[in-house]
Amino acid sequence: MPAIERMGVTACVLGSMIGLMLILPLGSAGFITEAFAGSAVIFLLNWGNRRDWLAAALIGAAMGGIYKWTGAAVTPWIGWDLCFPASLYGMASLVALFYRATGEDEAGRERLLRLIRNIVLIPALCLGSILAVWADLRLTPRTFDPFLYVFDQSLGFNPSFLVGTVFRDQTALRLVSGFIYSSLPVNLCLLCALWLRRRPAGAPDVRLIFAALGIVGFALYQLCPAAGPVYLFGKAFPYQPPLAATLAQATVALPGVPRNAMPSLHVAWCLLVAYNSWWHRSWLLRSYALLSLALTSAATLGLGEHYLIDLIVAVPLSVGVQVACSSRNRRFLEAAVCLAIVVAWLIALRAGVGWHAPPVASWTAVAVTLIAPAALYMAGARGNGRATGG
Repeated sequence: MPAIERMGVTACVLGSMIGLMLILPLGSAGFITEAFAGSAVIFLLNWGNRRDWLAAALIGAAMGGIYKWTGAAVTPWIGWDLCFPASLYGMASLVALFYRATGEDEAGRERLLRLIRNIVLIPALCLGSILAVWADLRLTPRTFDPFLYVFDQSLGFNPSFLVGTVFRDQTALRLVSGFIYSSLPVNLCLLCALWLRRRPAGAPDVRLIFAALGIVGFALYQLCPAAGPVYLFGKAFPYQPPLAATLAQATVALPGVPRNAMPSLHVAWCLLVAYNSWWHRSWLLRSYALLSLALTSAATLGLGEHYLIDLIVAVPLSVGVQVACSSRNRRFLEAAVCLAIVVAWLIALRAGVGWHAPPVASWTAVAVTLIAPAALYMAGARGNGRATGG
């Protein structure tokens, strides 16, 4: 490609990245910022050209200067100081790779375009999630938060309020858990980068799995829209849990609040990271995946973003997506059973099952929800001659 055309293409890509950076704006769009920070991980682990590493660093520094000069919004969150420059580097890597691709032959260009598609996957998924949440605000003006809260209370205690109280008293736990909670897109990109770098024999395509969960999960949000206890109770969370009898058996209007609580995709994605970390022989990776799952689960409750039942329903959802997208002997029957469990929960919660279920019935339903998907997954894995990837 002639030099003038290469520069034109590169300028268009750079302009697009700068525009996206300012429109979001990147300094206050935590989920997207984390996603582009994850893109930097894919770039560094799957592209070994150090000149392009340096070029991306210089471009990212220039973009950071532009961001500061324009006075675009900055809303620091836990880990912002590390994440924001990494996200600029992830965006800049796309500019460097496009410039490199325009100077390659057909085979080289295709190889670079594949890498570019992989780098933009998680940011695109996160951007899509923002649009979906925006649409939810208009499609579902009322939420079923009281119904979910009452079911949690039918277990005999208030899980989110209990963990929330611990979080308020334990600053270190709140900070660490909050950092892991917000870094979910980075963890998704890390698994994608490792899968691309060395694809274990028989391992499923984690890119497909992560994307499928996003699509299915956001569709399920429409069945039982909910926001979380911190939005339902405001400043009363987490110290003043109301009794179920004081809540009206009706939906509530929570304007301007995302309806992305039921089921918890944060926990479901963490579960998928944990499942697929077992295909790699690194105990460090496996341990980190399990630690991230535990801390993210704690954060979803402690920060008031979810009810306990949201996390429980995430288990059959994650197993269903995992087995449906498995690269070996896709087990659609098991996936259908798991999805049926999820839908049954959403219907039951909408019907107000929590107001009528005694604790023993609630705990029995929870136990079945957790045990049945695990049994289906392990039975199928043994049938394939392999229970795990390690």
